[in-house]
Amino acid sequence: MKKICGWTKLLMLMLLLIFSAPAAAGTHKKVDAKTFVIGSPDSITVDFSTLTKELNSVEDVLKSGKVDGATISKYVSFLGDVRSKLQENKARLDTGLKNINRRIDSLGEMPKEGEEELPVIAEKRKEYNEEAVYQKGKIAENDLLINRIDELTALIVVVRNQALLGNLLIYQDPMIYPSNLLKATGQFLDFCFDIIKSPVTWYRALTDEQKEAVDSNVFTVLLAICAMLAVGYMLRRLIIRHLGYKQNLTPPPYFTKVMAAFFVACAYGIIPAVLLGSFLVWIIHTKILIVGLFGQVLSSVLYYTLYIFLADTVIRVVFAPYNGMWRLVNMDDTKARKITSAFYFSFFVVGVSNMLQHIASEENYTVELVYYLSLINSAVKAFCVVLMVKRFFWEEDTAGDAVEDVGDDEDFADAKTRTAFRVIFLASVFAVAVVGASAFGYPRLAGFIINRFLLSMLVIGAFNIVRRSVFELLKRILLFNFWVKTLRVRRQLIEKLDFWLGVVLNPIFVVLTVLALLSLWGMSTDLLLQSMWKLLFGFKVGGVEISLLSILLGIGVFFASLSLIKIMRRKLFDNILSHVEMDDGIRHSLASGFGFVGFVLAMFLAIAVMGGDLSNVALVAGALSVGIGLGLQGIVNNFVSGIILLFERPVKVGDWVIINGEEGRIKQINIRSTEIETFKKSSVIIPNATLLSTSVTNLTHSNNWARRAVTVGVAYGTDPKKVSDILLECAKSNKKVLKNPAPYVLFQNFGASSLDFELRCYTSDVWSGWSIPSELRYEIDRRFREEGIEIPFNQLVVHRGGGMSDIMQAPFCCMRCPQQSESGATAAEKAETKEKKEEKSAKTASVRKDAKNAN
Repeated sequence: MKKICGWTKLLMLMLLLIFSAPAAAGTHKKVDAKTFVIGSPDSITVDFSTLTKELNSVEDVLKSGKVDGATISKYVSFLGDVRSKLQENKARLDTGLKNINRRIDSLGEMPKEGEEELPVIAEKRKEYNEEAVYQKGKIAENDLLINRIDELTALIVVVRNQALLGNLLIYQDPMIYPSNLLKATGQFLDFCFDIIKSPVTWYRALTDEQKEAVDSNVFTVLLAICAMLAVGYMLRRLIIRHLGYKQNLTPPPYFTKVMAAFFVACAYGIIPAVLLGSFLVWIIHTKILIVGLFGQVLSSVLYYTLYIFLADTVIRVVFAPYNGMWRLVNMDDTKARKITSAFYFSFFVVGVSNMLQHIASEENYTVELVYYLSLINSAVKAFCVVLMVKRFFWEEDTAGDAVEDVGDDEDFADAKTRTAFRVIFLASVFAVAVVGASAFGYPRLAGFIINRFLLSMLVIGAFNIVRRSVFELLKRILLFNFWVKTLRVRRQLIEKLDFWLGVVLNPIFVVLTVLALLSLWGMSTDLLLQSMWKLLFGFKVGGVEISLLSILLGIGVFFASLSLIKIMRRKLFDNILSHVEMDDGIRHSLASGFGFVGFVLAMFLAIAVMGGDLSNVALVAGALSVGIGLGLQGIVNNFVSGIILLFERPVKVGDWVIINGEEGRIKQINIRSTEIETFKKSSVIIPNATLLSTSVTNLTHSNNWARRAVTVGVAYGTDPKKVSDILLECAKSNKKVLKNPAPYVLFQNFGASSLDFELRCYTSDVWSGWSIPSELRYEIDRRFREEGIEIPFNQLVVHRGGGMSDIMQAPFCCMRCPQQSESGATAAEKAETKEKKEEKSAKTASVRKDAKNAN
């Protein structure tokens, strides 16, 4: 219940902020608008003379050089509001000019020379022409003011850059001179001694009453500190035990990691921070403890200790050195521990150096000492940068393995080592440049560069963690069973939606990160935001106004409409048309027609969202005709052909067709093409125009009937009537064969070795009729065996020599086996060739023997 109440309060607070922000923004705009806008919002009238004077005064202040950052920010906001109002006024003036031109056009064409026009029409034409000239003058004045505001905006950028560079390039006596360095070092030693003896000096400066108060409250303060530490320790253990890391066997989701990291951060950092902050507030309100150098040292120590605690806590929960399963970054345990220890060391030394510089500045020590401490601070931060880069990129095992081991990963290890060397080298060069800039007399420039660099790394890391957390949260929302069970959304659509959310959100996070980095480095982010606002919400190229946001919204509306149409088409096909008694092809055609109409509506809706004028149908038709003439004729031809296929229906979804030698089933008729699935389960995509212009064999156009035939041969001497009766009995016994039309048998031919018959029958289902010929052959073979009817082999007469006695008959399995006929015909020739080879070998052996005896 407590959790629910907490969430309820948080939700109410968010709603209050959401509804209060627009009201505050509207009030602010109204106050600014009073300076230059007179009239109601429906009819804005700009006082050009007053506004020109105000812009002149802004320009004078900017050029004087005596303007601070807050005043410049006010000017930026003022100019942005004025420009938006002028843009609105320009749109109204353009609309008024169009209306006047329509009135002039309604009066007809100007009379030719020698022709007279009616006085009433002539008077109206003169009046409207004067109104048009006046309106054009107002538009010109409005454009001049907009150009003036753009010039002032560019001037603000120049002034800001000059102020930034002027502060950073302030030169001081460099520390590279030994005399300056020795003098500053002596002052630093004196400063450290002052800090060490500051408690004694502070106590001696107190009055007797103050000393008595301090002595009497020391024990109470120490007891309160111990009690606060005990309470903080107990709260930390309680949070860690119930809300911290769990010993899971499987890695938890990233969002769960972030939530656990938040509670662990509360336990290790926020509770000590609250205790230190409370003590810091208490000593500030206690005037005794903030007197002199000791008070500054005490408050600074508490402040920077608080900073170190919070920074260490963030690193602890991000890298989780002893809980690898809950780590927010991907790395091994050893590397995480090394990086964590390097961060702890860096935060400590940077905190100490910043604290010393802060104390010296607040206590008005010499400029040389502050410069010396700034140099030390820059050097410490530069060293920490190199240390962190080395811990991140350099792996000690990699260098050793690259030298000792020779394997498949040698090239990878060498490339990784080279990359680490390059990054560390660049970081070292950066560190040397920062320290050198500070040593050569530009401490502010060096401090600005190193501080902004460190903050940039923190901003990039924070945005990366937030981005991954948002993606994990959205992914968990998309995985709810509500989408599948209640809304019947397919898992594939959810995966696509997850992908497109990444495509949309990643650029948003990148833009936010870039804006934050530009703001850190001193860029005019308010002006950049105004430029982005103009880029998103409208800018003119010639006479055409382009809005990137409208274009993106139009594209989003188009694809969202297509997705909705697909869902509605599936609902129409599965839930509505499935309960209506009609042919499957008609059902598919109606669903496809609904998809075509939805596509056209989605296209027009997207054009309307982008800001297109659908009323000018002639312009749209002309553009389409030009597009068709330049190269869209094929697409439009296929589109129209698809519509013809749906209405004429020469083929429909589910038909068995043969097109250009491709045989298969119509799977889908789309806007541009038709998909045919062959019986080998491969898809053939045929353009709709080709489907209409090519001869198509549709085996299921009017019905699903089909004729099947089985050819069989019997030996000579068999009774043909008996064979015909057996074949008809086999056909009639098959359940898939139709009784009407009845099967019949044809005595086709007197073959070379057999009497040839053909059994023909019909089936009402072409899709299940594939097995009928096979089933009939099995049955015919069984009946022929029972009746003693012989299916003969093919016979061939082979002549050997010239006598009739050498005639022999050779049975063959099939006339389609040419290799068997060939082997049978050449058997005698092979025998003769073998005898000749034996005689030749004998003669050769005899010759060799005679030659040997002669030798």
